[in-house]
Amino acid sequence: MRADANGAWDRPTARRALERFAEHRVRYVEQPLPASDLEGLAALRDRTSVGVGVDESLPERGLGACLDAGAADVVVLKPMALGGPDRTLAAARRVRSAGLEAVVTTTVDAVYARTAAVHVAAAIPEVPACGLATAALLAEDLADDPAPVEGGEIAVPEGKGNVPGPVAWRGA
Repeated sequence: MRADANGAWDRPTARRALERFAEHRVRYVEQPLPASDLEGLAALRDRTSVGVGVDESLPERGLGACLDAGAADVVVLKPMALGGPDRTLAAARRVRSAGLEAVVTTTVDAVYARTAAVHVAAAIPEVPACGLATAALLAEDLADDPAPVEGGEIAVPEGKGNVPGPVAWRGA
């Protein structure tokens, strides 16, 4: 089990929450402190057995700053927020070489970006469970999903990369 605080807690609240989460074997909490508080994230890692994940800290402070500060056990990578699949894979390699876990999620993307995120996750060796089951959060999508979640798993689409199904353009 994992949780995401979206940077909403202050240091004392985060410490208490992670101590309680440890009793329930929560694996990690994503962004328990504000994105800018890398020092607090690093201190939190030293005081609890629950892992600390960074997400919003990446665009605000940069991957290098997060790694240098020792602010995370897990780095949450969103291809659409990081500039696409190639940059995300490069970031994943850097995270893994630092001895940390890389997890791929979406920014609740439509089918094309979501499918790209599936391919990114599949390209990371021994990637843990990722946050890619976000299609149901959309009222409608641009096309049929070539990589639906079935039984907690996603089959990586093969082929030339085109997504089958009609694409409807709405808007100007």
